[in-house]
Amino acid sequence: MNPLLIVLNPRKIQPVLEAFDALHIERAYISGYTELELVPVLAQLVDSTDYTHYLVVSDDVIVSQRALDSVLGLLEAGHPVATAWCKLDSSKECESVNIVRSPLRMSTPTMDSYDFYRQEEVLDWPDEVVPTWFAGMAPQGMSRELWQQFPFNTYSSGWAGDYHVSWRLQQAGIPIVSARSAYTQHLKQRWNFPDSNPDYRLHLGVEHQGVRMS
Repeated sequence: MNPLLIVLNPRKIQPVLEAFDALHIERAYISGYTELELVPVLAQLVDSTDYTHYLVVSDDVIVSQRALDSVLGLLEAGHPVATAWCKLDSSKECESVNIVRSPLRMSTPTMDSYDFYRQEEVLDWPDEVVPTWFAGMAPQGMSRELWQQFPFNTYSSGWAGDYHVSWRLQQAGIPIVSARSAYTQHLKQRWNFPDSNPDYRLHLGVEHQGVRMS
């Protein structure tokens, strides 16, 4: 395997960036783009490079080497799509995580589209491999060929790219799995609401658009 970690990086959250820089994997930081603008950029990155697998991750998730290795282990074992998992947000009250017990319920995401696992369910899962129908880019990994077949895309105004990919994979009958040990720390303050922390602000329109390999 020769994987690349692609960091969707419209923010500058220092603990997250430091964690990415410490990982033993080649990385590409994509900065300055809206989610809609990412569609051709990600496709071009995959098409113009020859890594065996690409793992896409949001820049508000702290990824440990253990979680990354768990996802890579699933891909190396032959699972076509593998994802880490995290809580939907960082609040103490949040028990739900971003992988699901059953198929996604509709083609466009709403609050009722998901049947989320609870954190304790995943931690108590009897096997390391946990089935899911949603991959929330925490990170999500697939082979180069699968990313070309199911490229990153969004809904019309540029949102829910993770759901868009997951729905198309589900419709094609391609299984998604997570690893019990692939927990990552999501810094999102409250799921489905904008963050109020000024350190989490988007740098769109200020940051130069580009891809930085590291």
